[in-house]
Amino acid sequence: MTPNVDFVHQQASHCESGVMSAIVRHYGLALSEPMAFGLASALTFAYIPFIKLSGLPLVSYRMPPKAIIRGLQKPLGFSMRAETFRRPEAGVRRLDELLDAGRLVGLQVSIFWLPFMPPDFRFHFNAHNLLAFGRDAASGDYLLSDPVLEEPVRCAPADLLRARFARGVLAPKGLIYYPASAPREPAWERAIPAAIRKTARIMLRTPLPLIGVRGIERVARAIERLPVAGDLPASKRYVGHLVRMQEEIGTGGGGFRFMYAAFLEEAAARAARPALAELAGELVEIGDGWREFALAAARMIRDRDPFDAPHLAALLRAQAAREKAFFTALDGAARLTRTFYFLFPMICFDSLRYRYRPDMSPALDGVSFEIGRGSIHGLLGPNGAGKTTLISLLAGLLAPQEGRITIDGQPLAVWRDGRPGAIALVPQDYAFYPMLTVAENLDFFAGAQGCARAERRKNCAEAMTFASLEAVADRRADELSGGLRRRLNLAIGLTAAPEVLLLDEPTAGVDPQSRHFLLEAVKRFAAGGGTVLYTSHYMEEVEAVCASLAIIDHGKVLAAGSLSEIGRGSASALRLVFAHPLPETLIKDWRARFPNMEIEMANKIAIFPAFAATELAPLLAELNPADAEAPRVERVEYGAPNLEQLFMQLTHHSLRD
Repeated sequence: MTPNVDFVHQQASHCESGVMSAIVRHYGLALSEPMAFGLASALTFAYIPFIKLSGLPLVSYRMPPKAIIRGLQKPLGFSMRAETFRRPEAGVRRLDELLDAGRLVGLQVSIFWLPFMPPDFRFHFNAHNLLAFGRDAASGDYLLSDPVLEEPVRCAPADLLRARFARGVLAPKGLIYYPASAPREPAWERAIPAAIRKTARIMLRTPLPLIGVRGIERVARAIERLPVAGDLPASKRYVGHLVRMQEEIGTGGGGFRFMYAAFLEEAAARAARPALAELAGELVEIGDGWREFALAAARMIRDRDPFDAPHLAALLRAQAAREKAFFTALDGAARLTRTFYFLFPMICFDSLRYRYRPDMSPALDGVSFEIGRGSIHGLLGPNGAGKTTLISLLAGLLAPQEGRITIDGQPLAVWRDGRPGAIALVPQDYAFYPMLTVAENLDFFAGAQGCARAERRKNCAEAMTFASLEAVADRRADELSGGLRRRLNLAIGLTAAPEVLLLDEPTAGVDPQSRHFLLEAVKRFAAGGGTVLYTSHYMEEVEAVCASLAIIDHGKVLAAGSLSEIGRGSASALRLVFAHPLPETLIKDWRARFPNMEIEMANKIAIFPAFAATELAPLLAELNPADAEAPRVERVEYGAPNLEQLFMQLTHHSLRD
């Protein structure tokens, strides 16, 4: 081959998106095929009964031909020139001129007339796209890059002419297209949300009831009416046509959803919106649903299963419901500005009240505070303060009696609908089967949370890697050390890829090395966009990993906010630590002299606010007479309280009470 253009072929999933990503890359801007597809807002569903293909309604799982060519121009700041021709000889001449000038040229052709295509690929479809990048000087063959093939190909002039000027639906009319200017790097944080909102609008709010979610519902109603007049062969042809349009035209219904999911994963990084990556996983599951529909239909067409139109219609209705929920959530994620997105609270507790029995004191009494997105929030309180009740409400183990819990601005029940694994509870007690291996435990709990097989394998592998359990994957759980058991507990909590993690004493009973690993793992989860509610009796852990916290007691919030905010209003104190517990007579005398005195421990007191330093020496002399039985001061502390001291000041408890 002797190309006119220094061009690098790259196989793609779909012709038009593959061609456009190749053109943009060739002219200097690295653009993946999924990003080209998503940025052009090319995903949709359309059922057009008045346009026929082989006598059957047109069904499309992407926007019409040329939509990607047109859709990329505005966000990438460049223009494409398109030309069609009435006379074939004019189209041939123009293509040759552009190639001789060293231009890379896109072509729309009929796939039926391309001799290099495998026989199973060749049918009468006129909207296939490929690239021409040169001609062979000796034979005159065109050098072509077809995105769906692994290698570049060559095509005789007569064959390409026939493919370019084929007649019928979507006749190409010799269409050629090429850049009139070079693409530019967009402002991703603006371009990506705009493209996503357009796709959501197409899927949810197009006036024509044949497009988007309503189009899927329309097809489901049409299938419910089958077989028409008892004509089972005609009904099978109709259903087979749906499968053919899904699986053979371009990437297919499931494939286009998978490609858009890849776009969302890339968009999450480019636009700094981690929620898009989370939504990508949901779209993969939706794509799996389309493939399940195709498989069920194909089995009925081949008489492997009885023809069951209501079952197929029910599968489509389920797809419509899932896509409606997905694109509604996606639209919401795209509408948040970048700054507001990170300021918006992930979890809000609003005036929660809960009693286990009418005659009991409330376990929660007006609890209100917020947890930021991607943060680690500590929850502290003595035993019986209401921590377990609050966690149980958030985990869905209890239903709120008064007040409400919202996540991402939605009621908890609405947010969790269809995503049961989005909140994971990692309890203090070991929550695994000791007779199963590490790998078996992960697989079991992922399946118990409803993960599909492919998703289960992926999630388990990621959870095992996250907790560094690969070396003990085949070891029984009851053979693990205490630190490894804690890591397995954490990994099980991650098997459904949760967005919110509830950790109850996650480092209890482990050695310092294992504690360090677990704390770093929690930080990594939050750094990846996850939100953590963290309870622990180890104050130093809370101070090390939590950016904010709430202290509760008797069902009420005593303090909530960042560590600095909670400690800001606390006065400095004088603290005296004694060798032995103080006698009651001395405590009574001191309480009379210092009304703001707190007994922090049996042998430790704090006086708020601290009195002048000049008074300290006489006081110490008073406390240490020659009598050997008198209380002996071991240490004197002065300053603002640390977290443990602040906790005891607010609750009048040791955390371990």
